Amino acid sequence: MVPAILKRTVLLWVFVLAACTIHLAPSYDPALVDGLNKAHTETLTLFAGLETASGPETFPAYQERYASVIGQFEALRQRAEAREIPPLAGRLVKLKAVEKLCGSGADATECVNVTPKRLENIVAGLRVLRDRHRTRGLASDSVELARDAYDPAIHLALSVENALKR
Repeated sequence: MVPAILKRTVLLWVFVLAACTIHLAPSYDPALVDGLNKAHTETLTLFAGLETASGPETFPAYQERYASVIGQFEALRQRAEAREIPPLAGRLVKLKAVEKLCGSGADATECVNVTPKRLENIVAGLRVLRDRHRTRGLASDSVELARDAYDPAIHLALSVENALKR
């Protein structure tokens, strides 16, 4: 027969362990999600304005809009990068198995916090588009190519950040 104290102890441990959660991703940041949504809307508006061919003479009219979206995404990248990685996730990313999942040469931390790299790619693409507009002008296919590179990156960032809310 099992003593009552042992039963209570086991029951207590079951409740304690059931209440534990394991965090492998950074915490949800509502300000980051709001900022992503705002910057995304402004960027889509910029792309819509550039859909027709735009020569270098039109660049001054767009200069502030480029600076605004690039600045917003860079600030959001820094915010996402500054988030604390949960301790268990930090230990797991050091394992060789996780490095293999992430791809060779990749920073394994990117597997846990993917948003900063996606935002870095967005900023780089917007800078290329801005510089091309300033120097040579933009053909409509240049804008389409920039948009084709932008869409998957922002989609992944928004999807991941919204999933962290759950």
